[in-house]
Amino acid sequence: ATARAELEGVLGLCWADGGALLDVGQGGRVVVETFYPAPRDADVMSRLSTLHRSPDGAILLALKDNTPVGCGMFHRFDATTCEWKRIFVAPAARDLGTGRALCLALEDLSRRAGYRRVVLDTITSLTAARSLYRDLGFQDIGPYYDAPPASQGHICFYQKDLSE
Repeated sequence: ATARAELEGVLGLCWADGGALLDVGQGGRVVVETFYPAPRDADVMSRLSTLHRSPDGAILLALKDNTPVGCGMFHRFDATTCEWKRIFVAPAARDLGTGRALCLALEDLSRRAGYRRVVLDTITSLTAARSLYRDLGFQDIGPYYDAPPASQGHICFYQKDLSE
């Protein structure tokens, strides 16, 4: 997603993702309040295309009937690792394979960018996402960054070796 209209679609989905996280219980609320307070989140959203730009990253947008229904992105975490962020599928496109398709495309682009490992985090209560990541070969790991104490127990961490 590089065209202005595509990026606007991604932004709309990212804002919807933040709202949806508030609906998944206490864990979602804690994560939003800890990691995405309004001023900081607005700043990050204004810089998404810079934070995830090629060749070190990418932003993907899934469309259904020309309507944005899913997004995902990655950026460089270290020399051999990328981090996937903001993988979100709108309710209307769930159970259609949209999340799996986004993840497979992110994996392909991550490999082509030269990364040998992917890391990501997600909210513990997002059981469908966690199941998908495990099904795609991700392994549970400990925190790969200094997670604030308030988030402990609400976030789980995954990695996948891309050299296999």
